[in-house]
Amino acid sequence: MHECDVLILPADEAALSRQIRMAPRGNKCLLAIECKYYTASRVGIGHARNFEGLHTDLRTARNLFVSNTGASSVVKYVSARKRGYEREVVPANVNTAGYTRGQIREAFKIYLGKTAPSTVI
Repeated sequence: MHECDVLILPADEAALSRQIRMAPRGNKCLLAIECKYYTASRVGIGHARNFEGLHTDLRTARNLFVSNTGASSVVKYVSARKRGYEREVVPANVNTAGYTRGQIREAFKIYLGKTAPSTVI
């Protein structure tokens, strides 16, 4: 199993996972976000492959790879697999931070559209 930095789940799934002390079911995941922040080196292809492993573990279409740096090999790898990827995400970069927030909002909108369509976010 792969770990991820941010995993958004419905509250009942999170509670069940804690109660039985087991990893949550991947198909219940609203959004998984893998975050990489490197100061001296660049995010490499190995990070992208680990992210793909996370996607395989979770079996969910909504995954996002976020980093403060990037390499063309990572962009090609993630894009070829139609995975979400945003690089150069740092608090000072309003555009990329805003895109990341938008992806999170979109995951909630999709979930609520299926489970509570009258809810507005």
